[in-house]
Amino acid sequence: MIYLNYTNRNNIQIKIYKTESISKLLLTYTVQSIKRKQESKKARKQERKQESKQERNERKKESKKTGKQESTKASKQASEREREREREREREREREAGRGGSRL
Repeated sequence: MIYLNYTNRNNIQIKIYKTESISKLLLTYTVQSIKRKQESKKARKQERKQESKQERNERKKESKKTGKQESTKASKQASEREREREREREREREREAGRGGSRL
């Protein structure tokens, strides 16, 4: 009989008997991991889309108030917000990369 004796991060010992169950466990873990990554990616994309939509609406309101096109001050603020968002995305990617790797 072949078995895998494994201790995870929380020092919980897991013994898995039979090779079929090991491969099934690895496959299940891999599929779940891929699904989590896809869901988080989709959520971030949706969030960015919502933010950009909100900013567009704010700029429209602002330009209607002044009765003219977007002022240079507003465009500078918008570009600054965009740079800040980009920095945040970069930090998020670094965090994801740091958490990456096998959790098994």
